[in-house]
Amino acid sequence: MGFSIGASGSGHGGPGHFLHHLSTREESGRISGRVLLRLLAFVRPYWLQMGGAAALMLIASLTGALTPYLTKVAIDDNIIPQDVSGLVRTSILLAVAMAANYTAQAVQGYILSWVGQHVLADLRGQLFRHLQKLSVPYHDRHIVGVTISRVINDVAVINELLSQGLIGVLGDTVLLISIIGIMLTMEWRLALITFAVLPLMLVATLVFSRYARQAYRETRERVGAVVGDLAENIGGMRVIQAFAQEDKAAKQFREVNRANRDAY
Repeated sequence: MGFSIGASGSGHGGPGHFLHHLSTREESGRISGRVLLRLLAFVRPYWLQMGGAAALMLIASLTGALTPYLTKVAIDDNIIPQDVSGLVRTSILLAVAMAANYTAQAVQGYILSWVGQHVLADLRGQLFRHLQKLSVPYHDRHIVGVTISRVINDVAVINELLSQGLIGVLGDTVLLISIIGIMLTMEWRLALITFAVLPLMLVATLVFSRYARQAYRETRERVGAVVGDLAENIGGMRVIQAFAQEDKAAKQFREVNRANRDAY
């Protein structure tokens, strides 16, 4: 075991070199549909809870789009004509819509958190059992810190995608379609003028997502480097102390830790 174990230097071999080039070798591609379908198998046992969360998401999206419409009705149809009874009715409907929106979001958040924690436990349990079945040479070739990072950080990201990401995208899509429909119904000419900014927003989103994807990959690389450096140095602490390399190991860890901070 050498002194540079777990370091993030740019040498031509060893754990440090492996960690430095980890993301470029393993994270350069995008997740495929086949992989996503395999991951959805972990959500399948909780399809009833996910269906309830999806239904609550629809309620929250529809009531969220209904709230500004009722506000418009209260101003144009009740306050300006001084229709007190109509304003009371509209206010009651507005209060019910806001209460339904809040309740749906709260219950949906609880269900998604519950499902997410169970999926997280299932993923990590299956991954841990798989690691125990692997051969001894596999664990000799792979760094302990990187394996820990896979089990902890990567599984948490996958869980967030499965339990909350899919429902969130669906909810935002329904809310956006509802808002567009209401705007076109109320005043289609003003709505079209408003939609003129959508191409600019789309371009800005595409540019931001490209740079954000690169930054995210860098942060994942740095996290793996921090965990790997820490695990390898702790594992080789007797060798480090035996050859009085504490200062060098501490300096290497400060560099790796600082790079992780800067990446975030």
